[in-house]
Amino acid sequence: MTPTYIVPAARAVIFDYKNRILLIRRGDNKQWALPAGGMEPGESVTECMAREVWEETGLTIESATAFAIYSEPRFTAPTRPDAQLLTVAYRVDKWSGDLLQTTNETDDARWFTVNEVRSLSDFMPMYLEPTMASLSSKPAIYSDQPLSFRIPSSPNVTTSSGGAIFFPSGVITFRPDFKSSLLNQTHSSGTAGLSPLTRQK
Repeated sequence: MTPTYIVPAARAVIFDYKNRILLIRRGDNKQWALPAGGMEPGESVTECMAREVWEETGLTIESATAFAIYSEPRFTAPTRPDAQLLTVAYRVDKWSGDLLQTTNETDDARWFTVNEVRSLSDFMPMYLEPTMASLSSKPAIYSDQPLSFRIPSSPNVTTSSGGAIFFPSGVITFRPDFKSSLLNQTHSSGTAGLSPLTRQK
């Protein structure tokens, strides 16, 4: 099917201290995937990524590195093949909170080694490419100062054979007011707002 419209979206490759990758099992198709979703009016693509991660895992993003843009027609929404995705992929190494096993959108959430991810028969193929690409991206440089999305003035942008765009480390640190507003919301699973934690898992 030829896509008829475009959806801005974000996805996150989240690592723990053992360098394992967090996957969620989607509630709609029962397959493993990265935390991801489409933008909503009034938010940036980075805020979209943080919101989707929180809604699907209960984790709060502290800092993230945007490492690729996927915009080719081969990338369509899992439940809407007529929707072409324009997706920014992020690597996340710093986060806080307690992982939720299930939410209104997910049936499970687990940490996997890279080899385990490669061997999963029910891992959605559209997420394999960014997962592997994230392994060569640089972890974010953490800062206490609020930063907007930043790319070097003369980035060495490269393009994959499939058309994905990769670029050097762009560091994002979330504004305190954005993190506070996220923590004060009620989680989609019906649990109370998350309490900010400082440990990194």
